Amino acid sequence: MGDNSWDEIIAKYQYYKKQENWEFLADLELLVQHILQNRDVSAVHPFASHVTLCLTKYKTYDEWHDKPFISIDSTHTGKYKFTLTEPLEDGEVYRARSESIVCSFDKTLDIYDELIEKLTQLEA
Repeated sequence: MGDNSWDEIIAKYQYYKKQENWEFLADLELLVQHILQNRDVSAVHPFASHVTLCLTKYKTYDEWHDKPFISIDSTHTGKYKFTLTEPLEDGEVYRARSESIVCSFDKTLDIYDELIEKLTQLEA
């Protein structure tokens, strides 16, 4: 995952949702547009693979790869899976504590707010 702006995330989803078997990414594009229209995202930085959106408090992967982050996936059924992951220090073994929530589109802003608050608390 590289550095991305919100515009790059949207463009990526718009491209992939037109590809065969990737149409479900329209769900993630819809969610990103919804978040951008309804929330201040100035302190949140997006990163994305093809199918997972990650939200962090850091601008670059080098800064956030060992810090807490939120990932969001489409369940391919019109629902979204939000996961707050807190990496734990454990030497050469990667360990993490995660909390996952699956919700319908109408609950996404509530879940977004809840997990952004938790992310902020973990970063304090």
